[in-house]
Amino acid sequence: MSNIFNEYYIVNKKYNNVDFVISYDDERDFDITSGCTLSSFFPVNFSCLEFPTRKERTENIDVYVSCEILFSKEYISAFGKCPLYKTSLLPASINNEIGYFYLHCENHIDILKGDKMDFSILADIPLHKRTLFRPSEDAMIYLFHASLVEEIGKVGHLKYSNVIPVGDSSIERMLS
Repeated sequence: MSNIFNEYYIVNKKYNNVDFVISYDDERDFDITSGCTLSSFFPVNFSCLEFPTRKERTENIDVYVSCEILFSKEYISAFGKCPLYKTSLLPASINNEIGYFYLHCENHIDILKGDKMDFSILADIPLHKRTLFRPSEDAMIYLFHASLVEEIGKVGHLKYSNVIPVGDSSIERMLS
């Protein structure tokens, strides 16, 4: 297995801290712009449904991961320090509260071979084209290079998400 394998992470929910669901609530369909970067002056709208049994949340949501990834505005500096290929950072709102950005990634690098990932494919791809990508067009996970994870970590500890090395066996279960 390639050493590149050790350079990648996923970001997923900290299920024990997430007592809400955020869903895409915008009439614009960004998926029809396959392969393009996007820009928008208007925030992408999301809505948040909080579970009735939840405890009072005292801070803003820092990162939310599902099919989409939302980051609070404090994390935008991390993305400015790493190259993002075919990836857009769009302003976003949750329940009309501005202060987030939506990570829209159209960078698909097909490294899936069956239910395994073949990282040797990445060896011939320059780092600036694989800092952040999805391992197939249909994948619902994003692979973050260690350099981007390091910049995100400099901003602060993630309360609602985990950063997990790709080598964690649970990732292969996610793909199957």
